[in-house]
Amino acid sequence: MIDIAEKIKNTDITNLMTKRVITIAENQPLQEASKLMYQNNVGSVIILQSADEIDSEGVPIGIVTERDIARIVRFAQAFFPIMPISEVMSKPLLTITSNSSLKESADLMQQNSIRRLPVLDSKGKLMGNVTAKAKCQRLDSDFTFLGILLCILL
Repeated sequence: MIDIAEKIKNTDITNLMTKRVITIAENQPLQEASKLMYQNNVGSVIILQSADEIDSEGVPIGIVTERDIARIVRFAQAFFPIMPISEVMSKPLLTITSNSSLKESADLMQQNSIRRLPVLDSKGKLMGNVTAKAKCQRLDSDFTFLGILLCILL
C-alpha cells in the first residue's frame, strides 16, 4: 500500500503549478491589471520589476489579487484606476522554489494566509504559480476522497 502522507510530502511542486502566469510591470495602472485578470480569467497577476531597470523578463516583486482590488475599491479613501499597481501590490512577494514539495508550499501558504504562491527556478525566474485551488484539484484527481479530505486540512 502506498503511504499517502509520504507521497504528499514528496510531491514535486512543479506537478501542481500552473505554468501560464499573467504578469504586469510595476509601473502599469491598476486598471490594466484588472483588465488582464478579466481577459485571462485569472484571480491574480504577478508584478514584475520594470524591464528597463533589469533584464528583459523582469523580476517578480509583488502580487495583486481580485480580493486586493475589491478591498481597495471598497475601503480606500481615494481610489484611482490609474494609480500604479506598485502602490497596491502585496509585497514582499512570498515565493517557493521549483524543487520544493507540496507540503512545503502548503505550510508556507497556511502560515501566511495566502492562496497563491509563485514558483521560481534556481535563478529567480518565474516558472509558474501554485494555488490552493490547483492543489485541491490535483489531490482530488490523484486520491479522490483522500484528496478532498487533505485539501480541507491544507
